[in-house]
Amino acid sequence: MVWDRPLTGFGLGSYVWIFPGYQTSPTSVIETNAHNEYLEMAIETGLVGAAICLLFLWMLFRVAAQRLRNAADNEELGIRLGAVSAWIGICVYSLSDFPTVIPAIDYALAVLAALAVTEIGPSFRPARARGHQPRRRRQTR
Repeated sequence: MVWDRPLTGFGLGSYVWIFPGYQTSPTSVIETNAHNEYLEMAIETGLVGAAICLLFLWMLFRVAAQRLRNAADNEELGIRLGAVSAWIGICVYSLSDFPTVIPAIDYALAVLAALAVTEIGPSFRPARARGHQPRRRRQTR
């Protein structure tokens, strides 16, 4: 399927309409998605779209690795490591299924990407992380 339109593909969302023409055995089951997100991306958007998708993933993991190396404290390290781990899990899972057709997973991946790569400045850290001591309240009697 990819080699029939290698550059631009068949268009987003077209897999359900294109696949029956390539099916080798008759069946009553209608396949709405390929059980491989990367293959489906290449079929629908061509090698150009697939390359853009892989470029995004490469940039995401590259920037996230920089942020992990430069984490200021264990809390930041844990948040970023959790976000990157979730992305790795979905990327591996996408080899055998199509999880990103579920909008909630897409939204969660967007938030996780932001947590993995956004630079956290000192103004966003709690006061104790910046070296300030909390003020003690006077007890009233």
